Amino acid sequence: MHAPLVRLSAIIIFALLAASHAEPASKPEEKAKLVTRVYRVPFSMFFSTLPELDGKKTDSGTKLKELPGAADGEMRYDVWSFLETSGVEKTPGSEAILLKNSNALVVTCSAEMQDLVERIVSTDCGCGMVAKSVETTASLWEYEDDQFADVIQRLHTFAELRQRAGNSLKLLASQFIATKSGQRATAVSKQPDAARAPVAAPETKPTTGTPSETASRIGLNGARGSFFEVEPTIGPDGEMVDMAISFEARLRGAGTEHDTEVSVTTNLTLSNNHDMIPYCSHGGEDGALVQKGKVKRRALVIGVRVVGVDGRTGEEVAKQRRQEDEQLIRKARAGLGAPKN
Repeated sequence: MHAPLVRLSAIIIFALLAASHAEPASKPEEKAKLVTRVYRVPFSMFFSTLPELDGKKTDSGTKLKELPGAADGEMRYDVWSFLETSGVEKTPGSEAILLKNSNALVVTCSAEMQDLVERIVSTDCGCGMVAKSVETTASLWEYEDDQFADVIQRLHTFAELRQRAGNSLKLLASQFIATKSGQRATAVSKQPDAARAPVAAPETKPTTGTPSETASRIGLNGARGSFFEVEPTIGPDGEMVDMAISFEARLRGAGTEHDTEVSVTTNLTLSNNHDMIPYCSHGGEDGALVQKGKVKRRALVIGVRVVGVDGRTGEEVAKQRRQEDEQLIRKARAGLGAPKN
């Protein structure tokens, strides 16, 4: 008689227990995966008409909304409507706070929209935070190796090359270039008076990247020596560098009447204070084995170092930037209640 009531009570109790152990609903900002970034911008940027971006024009002078102040005396403004008119979409939890005294813009939004914000800011004021100078080295090395070694998989950095080559490592050519991010630069070393010999089949196949026929003999014009061209672009973090490079070297062949050429054109991405081997020859280009089972190979090593305008490396600049960003984020939210995680 009471069995149905017992079963009903059991069902209710089970439902209550299940509800108590259920995971809480995700917050809207968690679902949107919001990202907070800090942009260094002049306060005057918000009192001018910005250039068009993707056909949209932003008049920023009327887009400032002053926020409650805090004890630190910093002037804070809500400038989300300014970004919104340029196409930045707002999701729950998004905000854009301008710090007048610090000349900083703190933006919280989706990662996709952050890319657009970065374009808007850089288009208007060109005020990137990255270090300005890039030092690049290109060095061509010769070494003895096992005749049938898989050089493509084995050698990636100069440290690996040095360990593999041992005492057989020999520098054939080297170039150094210091230039600004986004600017192409070249370096050439020639031996114009050297007797010119016929050229053997040039080495034009890098292990990574794409060989370029147009790059060959542009820099040297038949003279012995080396030619290096690079166009580096520093990433937003001040650490990663995208590089378009062309390297050419014309060398006297060992034990032969023919000169040999190395010509490599490729694109690389390197971290600050690191190097990479984008090209390694298959060996035997000069026509003879060193000894049984051994052959001479050549490897091109590209190294990069990012330097700030005050002499600091990109790593030092990036570290200080992260510390400053954390302070600015706390300052931006000082008048808005508890800080957000």
